[in-house]
Amino acid sequence: MGGAFGPALEANPGPGVMLGNMYPVTATQPEDQSNAVLFLASDESRYVTALAMTVDAGATQL
Repeated sequence: MGGAFGPALEANPGPGVMLGNMYPVTATQPEDQSNAVLFLASDESRYVTALAMTVDAGATQL
């Protein structure tokens, strides 16, 4: 790791690993959205009410 944080991350690599793993996938695929729709249409979601489901691999959490 370089830049201004390079020496600090070399001394304590924990934060660098954490930041590097924050976004585990590069992009969602159409199958990801369709799997969410299939779940909501299935009996497995019978107790799910008033849900705003975002299928974006956590990108809105950054």
